[in-house]
Amino acid sequence: MEMTAPVTQTAAPGGFSVQFVLPKDVTLASAPEPLDTRVKLREVPPSRVAVIRYSGLWTESN
Repeated sequence: MEMTAPVTQTAAPGGFSVQFVLPKDVTLASAPEPLDTRVKLREVPPSRVAVIRYSGLWTESN
């Protein structure tokens, strides 16, 4: 499966937590089996979110 979907990364104890968002037509049953035992598959229920476009530099204060 090509990795063209969004990827997020957040700080976690001992490193980082990385999330790969699979296409909507991929289910838990049809997703590829992870080769690394640290990789866990989970379904996240749909939700409504809002975003703001920002074209400046990223800093903690922004």
